[in-house]
Amino acid sequence: VDVLLPKKRRYWIETCYNQYVHAHPAEGLDLALEIISAQGEAYARAVGSFRRRRWTHLFNMFIMKRERFDAYCAWLFPILFEMEEKLDLTGWSQNDRRVFGFAAEGIENMLLVTGDPVPPEYREEAHGVYHFNSRELIRRVRELGLPLRIFAALNVNARNFEPELRRAREKEENGAVGFLTQPVMTPQALENLTLARMALSGRLLGGILPIVSEKNALFLRQNVHGVAVDDETVARYAGADRERGEEIAVELCTHYARAMRDTVDGYYLMTPFGRTALDCRIMEGIRNEG
Repeated sequence: VDVLLPKKRRYWIETCYNQYVHAHPAEGLDLALEIISAQGEAYARAVGSFRRRRWTHLFNMFIMKRERFDAYCAWLFPILFEMEEKLDLTGWSQNDRRVFGFAAEGIENMLLVTGDPVPPEYREEAHGVYHFNSRELIRRVRELGLPLRIFAALNVNARNFEPELRRAREKEENGAVGFLTQPVMTPQALENLTLARMALSGRLLGGILPIVSEKNALFLRQNVHGVAVDDETVARYAGADRERGEEIAVELCTHYARAMRDTVDGYYLMTPFGRTALDCRIMEGIRNEG
């Protein structure tokens, strides 16, 4: 297999093209398709097929062999550069100005993920699909010479943090300028975050993940790699209804935001179950903390 893609998404009542132009200005996509069509008859036929197609692969995500990745980037980025030269974004909203990101993974800030480690009990039956690890991937993206700021993951909940910190330093050596941490929800995570601040030169964005119920806390602890939830936190949610669960989430998130305020350069929030209003309450609480 040369390329692995996300599961196919089908649009039953409209084409891929129509779905795009209902959400974004058509000029961006039209220009991209025009540039591609000009590359030859085969490309023009592919563009025609795309306009009629009712399915796609979303998220700009893929697993690809190295030589195909190089060839794909060599083909893709000249298209984006030509779009940038020709497209007039005057009057476009901030969201619509992300047209180049919608067209491809050419956004200025880039998060690189190469997958969680395979647990020891599954290593005999699960085989790696990557030709390189995250450090190598960061290096190869840096060598593209594009104006990207590369951020990497930092697991402050690792049981043995020393190897994690060593890998983080290697990521910096290969081009990472900052890190997004796993959720900080325990005293040990705060301690590891302090060690990271002393050892790393890049920016640190502390992860904040609101927990909304006892069931949610237990699921995260038992099933989500890189997330640590201690017994005290689980106990706080025992018997809490939805309203009380969200109150506890605000209390805990603002507590840990305050605790790591002098260590990180900023925060990033994860939204549980689409509860954006909860995230807004947490952001207000963090602002009120000063």
